Amino acid sequence: MRTIYAAGDAADPGRIDLLDDPSGVQFALDHVREFDTDMRLDKMQLEFGDLVFLTDVEASFLYTVTIGDHGEIYYFQFGRARLIDGRWKVTRATYCQDIAHVGWNCGP
Repeated sequence: MRTIYAAGDAADPGRIDLLDDPSGVQFALDHVREFDTDMRLDKMQLEFGDLVFLTDVEASFLYTVTIGDHGEIYYFQFGRARLIDGRWKVTRATYCQDIAHVGWNCGP
């Protein structure tokens, strides 16, 4: 998760690689960077809460996203991750819900 929320567009390839389904995410990131003059995407910070393994290949976790200078805090976000080819990946839906907080969506 920390890699997914790393600052700067140079982190985008690694960020996308850690999602279970990257479709539409790079498009969304490009548009957020183009239109979000406050660069809120790069100011996102995480704090993790509980982690629960639902199965051997699926987990759910509680986390908080704080967006930099704006003091906007989103409490009790629930995220999901899946084990794919031996590597834990955050679900597209989890990351896209956070992108929505900075004004864009990943599409259907």
